[in-house]
Amino acid sequence: MIIMAKSEIIPTSFRIKDILDERHITQAQLAENMGVTASAVKQYLNADSLSTSTLQKIANSLGVALWQLLVSPREIIEEAKDSLSQDDFRSTIIVCPHCKKEIEVRLQASELT
Repeated sequence: MIIMAKSEIIPTSFRIKDILDERHITQAQLAENMGVTASAVKQYLNADSLSTSTLQKIANSLGVALWQLLVSPREIIEEAKDSLSQDDFRSTIIVCPHCKKEIEVRLQASELT
């Protein structure tokens, strides 16, 4: 099991912007999907922290798991890939920057290839 240090966690707003770019979704479209104003989304993106419920609404609107707002799946895959056989599982713990609770992300090696 790997515990990621706080310095390795990407700021939430950075990952949200990353996901918006990857999926070609504008802030205005995210706002519409969430049922909030574009101004509210801009505030979310610039906030130091967000409530778990707000993060979950954003994740649902983007069609991703909440943990993907905190860390890139690519980072987890790269870290786990080298040390697993196809039948192994790998758990990675990330720390929520808002509530400081640990979140376990569990991947099976066959999903990484």
